[in-house]
Amino acid sequence: VDKKAITRSLQMLQRENGCFRCASTEEDDMRFMYCACVISDMLGDWSGVDKEAAVKYIVESQAFDGGIGLRIGAEGHGGTTYCAVASLVLMGRLDALKDPEGLVRWCVYAQGSGFVGRPNKPPDSCYSFWIGATMKMLNVYDLSSAKDNRQFNLRCQTKWGGFGK
Repeated sequence: VDKKAITRSLQMLQRENGCFRCASTEEDDMRFMYCACVISDMLGDWSGVDKEAAVKYIVESQAFDGGIGLRIGAEGHGGTTYCAVASLVLMGRLDALKDPEGLVRWCVYAQGSGFVGRPNKPPDSCYSFWIGATMKMLNVYDLSSAKDNRQFNLRCQTKWGGFGK
């Protein structure tokens, strides 16, 4: 593995605001932030990431409701909240969250029978991972109802295997 080439590529993909692009296109968001952090962690080399800028971007992406959006100014979303929190954990900067209590509240309120990715949306089995894993990283999984979540996911099983909604 050519670590130098990979870290140089990460440096080129990081924007001034701290976020990452997916390639040489203009698209940037929290998914690519997470990818950059995972790559850096796997390589054991963070020289391609301006961590302070990345942390600042994540912190600024926390929405008014406590969740974390795809980018600054976006509404909180289950998948991007996971990407943001996991990135902070990988960087050793979970302490940087500006409103950890709001984030916990957002995660807890996302559970009904199953978890929803955004307010006023139906529950979906994928958010059992995205939000459940976020709660685990925040050490608050005990605030969820594992029994209700399990029952919801069992109802989502298809006769061919796997989960659907």
